[in-house]
Amino acid sequence: MTFDVNLWNQTKAEGFQKNETPPLGMYLVTVTEAKFALTGESKDKPTIIVEYRTQDGKQWADVKQLTSEGRIKSAKILMRDLGLDPDAMTSQEAIHAGLKSVEGSYFDVTVKASPSLKPDGTPYLNTYINGKHSAGLPAPSPTVETGAPLAAATADTDVPF
Repeated sequence: MTFDVNLWNQTKAEGFQKNETPPLGMYLVTVTEAKFALTGESKDKPTIIVEYRTQDGKQWADVKQLTSEGRIKSAKILMRDLGLDPDAMTSQEAIHAGLKSVEGSYFDVTVKASPSLKPDGTPYLNTYINGKHSAGLPAPSPTVETGAPLAAATADTDVPF
């Protein structure tokens, strides 16, 4: 499968429902890598990958294959939530450059469990971008399902400003 730029340009980032399962937690994250890549065994699946890292070192990625209108819509919503304008990006190169521009940025996110289960019986995790983290504001107080606070970053020595 090749990247269908026409389908990308025709798909709007609207009308997609996010599920409302109980949250696993809120975090301040850094986008450590964001890119457009061709994935799969044959390197033929156009994919957007956004990698996150919490202040205490937890890491995970959002992987959005651009193989259907629904998946493209989900990817465009993610890009919009990262502060990008996906409808203005009309090529693979423009999408890649836009994604690269958010690397190193800080965002407040919520991680929720999906009602869909992986083969091992555990839920998939979904990451929701709450917005760009504003300098000078305290990090959100992360919590887990028990409501107990998680350790929060107390120093800003790794903040590049």
